[in-house]
Amino acid sequence: MKFTIHLFLLLARLVTSRDVAWQTKAMIAGGLAYIVSPIDGIPDWIPILGWAEDFAILILVMDGVLNHLPSELIRRYYTGDLSSLYRFQKWVARAAGFIPKPLRLWVAKRALSGARRPAFAKVGRFTGPLGR
Repeated sequence: MKFTIHLFLLLARLVTSRDVAWQTKAMIAGGLAYIVSPIDGIPDWIPILGWAEDFAILILVMDGVLNHLPSELIRRYYTGDLSSLYRFQKWVARAAGFIPKPLRLWVAKRALSGARRPAFAKVGRFTGPLGR
């Protein structure tokens, strides 16, 4: 439960940060709004498919944030245990592998536009608690 709260706070901080471009903020906010919205491409009342679509959107958003934004930006705004975040990041990367590559690349491209300031210009994967 604690991890979920820290993850939500990370997303909220990224959306309100001046260090994050509006395209990335729109990707995060739009993805989360789509998940909680009753209007879906595949309605949630259709067993399995409705939930799978929401789950895929969540995975795309989290993959864009955790695996494509600069690690310095993630470390700055995440207040929880970095080892838990690292395990989740690896899991999200594996889960994203089931989503068609063109769609993943489209989302990643928007996430990579996420750093505005020169301090975050170097884009790299969040590679764990010690930045290995």
